[in-house]
Parts: sequence; C-alpha cells; structure tokens
Amino acid sequence: MNWLLASIAATLLLSVYPIFADRAGKIHGERMNFVIDTLVMLVISSFLSYFYKGDFAKITRVSFRYGLGIGFSGIAFLLILYSLRIAPEKIPIIMVIIGFSTVLTALIYACMGTKLSVLEWICISGATFFISALCLIQKRV
Repeated sequence: MNWLLASIAATLLLSVYPIFADRAGKIHGERMNFVIDTLVMLVISSFLSYFYKGDFAKITRVSFRYGLGIGFSGIAFLLILYSLRIAPEKIPIIMVIIGFSTVLTALIYACMGTKLSVLEWICISGATFFISALCLIQKRV
C-alpha cells in the first residue's frame, strides 16, 4: 500500500468514526468508548508487533521518548469523544475543527524547515480561511 492509498483509507475510516462514537456513546458514554478504543488498539498493535519484531532492536532512548509523545493522542481521542457526547448536533463542525490538525501539522513542519510547495501553501491558506469562516458562522447560529 502506498502513502496516498493509506491516507485515503485513514480519511474514510476517520470520517465514520464520529457516527459510531456518537451512537455508542449515547448508550454507554465516551469513557467506555475510550476504553474500547484502547482495547482495539492493543489487540491490533499486539498482532502487528509479531510482524514488526525486527524493528524492536532499533529503539533508542530518544526514539522511545518521541514514541511516548504519540501517547498524548489518547488525550485527543478522549476530548473528541467528550465533544461528540456533549454536542451531538455539532458533529460536522467538531470534525471539521479536528481536521484542522492536519493544517497545523503542515505549518509546524514548515516552521521546522520543511519546504512547502506553492500548492501546499494555497491549500493551507484555503483550509484556514474556510475552517475559520465555518467556525465564525457556527458561533452566530
């Protein structure tokens, strides 16, 4: 699988995530959703670790610390689930705002010295404009 196919698959999977999270959360709450997410990730990562066992030798103290930073995404997922629970009528705007994280990631990489093409800067500018406009419109409604 190449990066584009993987990115499209991830986008499709994340696009249905709030629907299932909302429906399940109405029954058992976002905390249980978080626990279920954690268990599924544990099963998937345990399964994949068998195939990636050769990579364990590459772990260093520095790479492990960076890896721990990935764990903070768990806090983000908990906040997403919480947002979906307290404002189910706002699921579309919540997901648009959360989607802005990709723009922030691109900006952070640009600040770290990665050269972005003109088209990438246009996409970042357009996304920033439209997401900001959408948020302002939602605030008034």
